[in-house]
Amino acid sequence: MKKLFFILVLLSLSSIFIAQGGPSIRMDPILVERSVRPGDTFSYVLNVENADKFNPLILDVFVTDFVEDELGTYQLVSPGRTPYSAVKWMKVSPEKLTIPPGKTKTVEVTVSVPRGISGGLYGAVVFRIHPEEGTEEGALGETVFEFQMASFLELVIKGTAQRLEAHAVSFKVEKSKKYMFLRQKVGENALVFTTTVLNQGNVHIFTKGLLILRTKQGRTVARMPLGGGRGVILPGAKVNLMSVLTRQLPPGDYVARAIVNYGGNRPVVAETEFSVQEAQLTTKETLEKEM
Repeated sequence: MKKLFFILVLLSLSSIFIAQGGPSIRMDPILVERSVRPGDTFSYVLNVENADKFNPLILDVFVTDFVEDELGTYQLVSPGRTPYSAVKWMKVSPEKLTIPPGKTKTVEVTVSVPRGISGGLYGAVVFRIHPEEGTEEGALGETVFEFQMASFLELVIKGTAQRLEAHAVSFKVEKSKKYMFLRQKVGENALVFTTTVLNQGNVHIFTKGLLILRTKQGRTVARMPLGGGRGVILPGAKVNLMSVLTRQLPPGDYVARAIVNYGGNRPVVAETEFSVQEAQLTTKETLEKEM
């Protein structure tokens, strides 16, 4: 019978994976950051613990690419999908782990950086639970699950041309009722400010955003951080930087200004005008404003 597999990938910066009724794994580190020169070779070690006290754990270990979605989450993709892939220069040893109950084993990752490379390189080391032999789809269509988790490598090539270039592709003001993950926390009428920033450079950037709200007469009514977490945007990725205003603004016309510093020559700046009325919210977007 044909097998049907569902794959669960852990992409958050968490080192513990516990599946109900399944494996319990701890891995460290989830993120590796390095700055090296062209032609350098370096190695690092990943620690994997089988937290199950009774059952051994068998893992397949391999490398692949990853991309970043608009929520800032790293997503695994097949090798060769990005122009900034480090996969062809990454090797893991061993490629298969058998970890006894309650024990820890290590995997060595070796990266050989070729000459003629500039900017940033990225790759992921994936640990996938080896499927049991002879597992087949049952008579009632029983499903086989594959579990995997990854450690991510962010590599900066020193002494080369690093192109830092980013701009805003959109700036929206919306009610929180449009976001299911926010409604339970802030209700339906909070204002959500979202600036989508595109990294057009050749290396990842670290963003730090500021949101300023003013009346049409120029009076500042709020200053707040824009975005959160590490603020990293990979080359070629578009990421939403968000802020939520929970207090209600009086009815009137306002201007929202987003300022995003990322290490470039000038920050990303975008503006949008919006009107608050009792029954509705209207906006007018203007991007790439001068400081």
